[in-house]
Amino acid sequence: MDNEKKQVTYNSSITGETQVTFDIQQYMNNMAMFIGLMCNEDGYEEPFGDVTVNLSVAAPNYCGYLNVNDMPDIEKFITDNDLGEFT
Repeated sequence: MDNEKKQVTYNSSITGETQVTFDIQQYMNNMAMFIGLMCNEDGYEEPFGDVTVNLSVAAPNYCGYLNVNDMPDIEKFITDNDLGEFT
C-alpha cells in the first residue's frame, strides 16, 4: 500500500510556489471540518497554513469557511486544483 500523500502546488503571491499536502481533521469544540496544508522543510513535514477557520456559526456538513485573511490566494488554489465549489 502506498502511504505517500499526494502533493499539489500552492502558488502564493507572497512566498511563490510550495509543494503541499492536505491535513484533514475536525475542530475539537464543534467537530466542524478542519483543512490545513503541510509542507516539507528540510525533510520534516511542517504546517504551511490553515485552509479553513472555525467560526461560531457552524458551516453545513462537508463545508468550511476559508481562511482568506491568512491565505489570500486560497480561492484561486481551490479553483485551479478543482478541490471544491463555492456556496
